[in-house]
Amino acid sequence: EDGKPRTTRCPENPLCSPEDREGYPPKRGDGSYVIGESTVKIFVEGGTNVTRIVTPTVREVARAHYGCDQIEGAELEQNSEGIRSHWKQQKLISELMVEQQWPGMESVLSLFTLALLQDSGWYFANFSMAGDMKWGREEGCSFAMGDCTGVSQNCPVGQGRTACTYDRSG
Repeated sequence: EDGKPRTTRCPENPLCSPEDREGYPPKRGDGSYVIGESTVKIFVEGGTNVTRIVTPTVREVARAHYGCDQIEGAELEQNSEGIRSHWKQQKLISELMVEQQWPGMESVLSLFTLALLQDSGWYFANFSMAGDMKWGREEGCSFAMGDCTGVSQNCPVGQGRTACTYDRSG
């Protein structure tokens, strides 16, 4: 927004230890960086901890995409080791920045990733270049914030299929 890092860097951050490098965020005991809450927040949704990117443009894109004014941002993958650096696959299945691409699926650089790049302060995103992300579009808060199985309501599942394509074509 103003060219400054979203997370205070060392040595100005009070969480810095002598082992932390100057100009970088402080590290936790497990070696992961401490990320400011203006960028990433953990929410309890349905009794589960959910990690979301909550930057202003990502929040705006998530609300518009899902048709959910209550959502605070876009969900990240998480495992027992903590936060991962990918969008949640069940929520953004055809996005280029999910953890694993499905064979034969066309991946797109969506508004979500362009919004994150824009909010980083390092890039001016050309949002007209975003790929068409159909998965989850206008599915509402139950899809965006619920424990979805990865199947969009508008996707034809059945007849031997257990999932559907990113574009809901079958």
